[in-house]
Amino acid sequence: MRTQRLTVLLGAGGSIPLGVPCTAAITRRVLALDRDPDYLRFAAQGHYRPPFEAISALIASARRTTHDGHDTTEPPNFEQILHALEALQGLVDHPPIVEAVLTAGLADGIKTLLQPSHNMSLASTYLLDTVRAMITSASQVARGHPMWRAYSDFWHQLSERFILDFVTLNYDTLTEDALPSLDDGFRPILDEQSRRFDPAAFSSPPSNGRLIHLHGSVRFGYRPFHVNPNRFAFEDAHQDLYAYPTAEEARGASGGATTEHRSQAGRTMNVGPIITGLQKTDKMVAAQPYMSYYHAATSCLLGTPRLLVIGYSFGDEHISAWLARMPRIHGDRLRLGIIDIAQEFASGRYRLTPRWVKSSLLLNRLSRSDDLDFIRRGIIESNPWVSPTRNCRVDLRGFLASAGQCAEFIDFLGS
Repeated sequence: MRTQRLTVLLGAGGSIPLGVPCTAAITRRVLALDRDPDYLRFAAQGHYRPPFEAISALIASARRTTHDGHDTTEPPNFEQILHALEALQGLVDHPPIVEAVLTAGLADGIKTLLQPSHNMSLASTYLLDTVRAMITSASQVARGHPMWRAYSDFWHQLSERFILDFVTLNYDTLTEDALPSLDDGFRPILDEQSRRFDPAAFSSPPSNGRLIHLHGSVRFGYRPFHVNPNRFAFEDAHQDLYAYPTAEEARGASGGATTEHRSQAGRTMNVGPIITGLQKTDKMVAAQPYMSYYHAATSCLLGTPRLLVIGYSFGDEHISAWLARMPRIHGDRLRLGIIDIAQEFASGRYRLTPRWVKSSLLLNRLSRSDDLDFIRRGIIESNPWVSPTRNCRVDLRGFLASAGQCAEFIDFLGS
């Protein structure tokens, strides 16, 4: 009988092996919107000009001149472009945000983007819809991918040993397709196809495990237009999300819309079926299920000393801040497994140390050492690497790299 719970944190590297597009692929598609016939036709009706490549170039130029420690060799990604769109929208909103009042002498590139011919709200909508469409398409064909059997077997093998609580940062539907019994907190609505989120029911960990789509899902949507819009008017906020059987139904019910909010600082935020950009923390307190999901995610990290992290870049501060404190919270009981992929070096004997190893300092904390050899040298020889304290195991071969990968981590996480 399963008695131990295991928290699984899934980043993009947990879905990419199944054909789900990576950040770079999504960014290329977003930049291509500047030449997309449908977008250009719609924008022309309002005399708008596509801003995506101009914003990307502006961010890249600023990085080259600020010398603030960023890796200037990497072009801006779609999340940074969305953040720029939201920030620019905040500069023209009324009342203006504090930054707009205090900032003087805007660069010419920014002044150009603030002209009425650039519609930041429209551009944000198209960007988000592009991301959603790409993830939906990949989710639909994942079951036919050559790696699907290995993917499904991995989770079923793990679920036979542990009660799994998934905290996924991905928008795809792969996890629930592989393990449909996971509880996502949504409950059926009489005479409706959508399901409504129940915060009270989701507050207690279920015996069959949980699925926490912390940054949203392509199966999330709003109240459909054709049903009674006031059925839950006194109980739910209008921006709260519902879950649908398929991504197509979710988008069709409400046209794939997002709702525009303002943070406490007055910044414009696009909150909807997917949460992206650089204001995720503020966005997650704007609607259900995100409010309850973040509470549940932190409760999982606090409540169990067993954590498996797959394909996560440690780039979200609202998650990484908790991970950095796991050694303090759980002490010697902590068992942390990390599966990532790193570039091979010297004919496969070594792998280059991932950037998150140095930036997060997590492995230093787990090893209780500020002088780890592979951080200084930039290469790791042992693969998998196990911390001197025996409470952390890092596999840099990539997710689903070998048939025995799951069994190896089961033995470690259950020790």
